[in-house]
Amino acid sequence: MPEGIRPETRYAASLAIIALFPASVDYSLAMLLFIGGIAAVLILWYQKAYLLLGLSLVSSTLATTLIFGISKGLFLMIGFAFPALTIALLRRRGWGMAATLGIALLPPVVAMVISYPFWRELVLFMTDELKLTAASSEFTRIYSSAELKLFVDYVNWMADTLLVLFPSLLISLTTAILGVGTLLGNYLIRRSGMFAVPVRSFILWKAPEAILIPMALAVIFVLTEVEILAIIGWNVLFVTFLLYSVCGLSLLEYLVRRFKVPLPVKVLVYLVLFLTQVVAAVGLPLAALFDSHFDFRRVRAKQIG
Repeated sequence: MPEGIRPETRYAASLAIIALFPASVDYSLAMLLFIGGIAAVLILWYQKAYLLLGLSLVSSTLATTLIFGISKGLFLMIGFAFPALTIALLRRRGWGMAATLGIALLPPVVAMVISYPFWRELVLFMTDELKLTAASSEFTRIYSSAELKLFVDYVNWMADTLLVLFPSLLISLTTAILGVGTLLGNYLIRRSGMFAVPVRSFILWKAPEAILIPMALAVIFVLTEVEILAIIGWNVLFVTFLLYSVCGLSLLEYLVRRFKVPLPVKVLVYLVLFLTQVVAAVGLPLAALFDSHFDFRRVRAKQIG
């Protein structure tokens, strides 16, 4: 074990895995607790405490199975434990963040595909409840008939959209949880005095140009108007939209720092983006799309030499 690392760190990480992983499979906001579990896995892996890590994962899986049942025990392993181990292994070997997350997402995505009928029934139930709530008599006392029609139409549109985009929403949420957990783990490892694979500064995040290929295929799938292909296309487009939005925000932050924009102006810029979401939803992805090809920040040039 490297110098400067106290043994208590390992036991704290072990307890985090045993406590946080079972609590995170309750399909609620408690899922965010898994972020701490990923950080704990990374710490034990980097300290080469493999036996303690294995015992912690087995204990958390057994606790989950005993408390919530076998299905959630499997959910923990396939959806969270296996990806966390994959992240720990690949980051230790020097893999980049994007590639690591891509590989780590394979187990939960496969699990989602296998259990697609269950997820579909769950979303159908949620959308039906949403539509029934919007059509209830309670809203007739709040809105006029014209306003009520617009409200019901909007809710129905949201429900139908949720049904179509649910796979990409689930994948995006899982990616975010895995990513934040990895960043937190890397930060804690470096703070403890150990070497961790450096993560590129946020102002240099950019989408690979190769993303244009699946995006183009997704557009073709949507234009075919074949239901299953259109659903796949819309989900791919939604994921790439989120990716380009984050990278567009990175480009904006780079420009703000590059031109040393005063803090009040910077706050105003972000406030305008937040309040005019249509502008942000169009401008940020487009900026990132052009940046992936033209490389405004010379990120590729810096990587090459």
